[in-house]
Amino acid sequence: MKITQGFKVYVWFCERVGGVIGYPFSIMDNVMKVLRVSILLLFMPFCLIGQNATVFHKENNIESIHKTIVLRFEKHLAVIFPAEYEPCFNVDYLSNRFTPDSVIINQVEQKIEEQYIKAHERYLKAEWKTLKQNKAYYDWEMLVRERGEREKALISSVSREKKKLEKYVRQYLGLINSKGERIVLVKLINLRKDEFDLEKSIDNEWIVGCGEWFEENTSSYEYVIDRDKLYLFGWTER
Repeated sequence: MKITQGFKVYVWFCERVGGVIGYPFSIMDNVMKVLRVSILLLFMPFCLIGQNATVFHKENNIESIHKTIVLRFEKHLAVIFPAEYEPCFNVDYLSNRFTPDSVIINQVEQKIEEQYIKAHERYLKAEWKTLKQNKAYYDWEMLVRERGEREKALISSVSREKKKLEKYVRQYLGLINSKGERIVLVKLINLRKDEFDLEKSIDNEWIVGCGEWFEENTSSYEYVIDRDKLYLFGWTER
């Protein structure tokens, strides 16, 4: 596997926050924060955002804004973005789109509940494979030695987080990948402490931001309909 400049930047960032690659966690409370940072980094090559960035908005996107569909579940809202909506992140990956209907979204809602922890287990397996392919770049003995503790801490943290999910707002967007597989991109947002007043934008703009609040209160996943599997965003092919 060729090491790209983007991958090197990813490693550099994670090393400095004690993250997923480079330094296994010694402080268990940082597990989820760093995991979310690594997911957010996948957006950065496409949109440069500042510490206080909250919502990406396109002035010419007004028509698609009015076509979002809001579903009200017992304890949370779910917003479906139509195929016409033009996100300003991962533009190439999201170029082939479809609009998920309520039947698909009900299916995804169920899969989030059923596969939330499994998605993180898939991530850990894929991440370890990537590490092994590039182990010359790391303190491999330390990674091997601390792997079990780090993965156990992550799954424990994820299990606690799962209990709160029913109250998180969801945003959904449908795409078709290069294999022709239908995928629903999922954004989970905890608005309990809405520091950026995002509730006003939740039903017309896809929420993307950077900084501590976003690391702690938002996360992204992909449900591949044709595989019936939930993944962390960016890890469906690893």
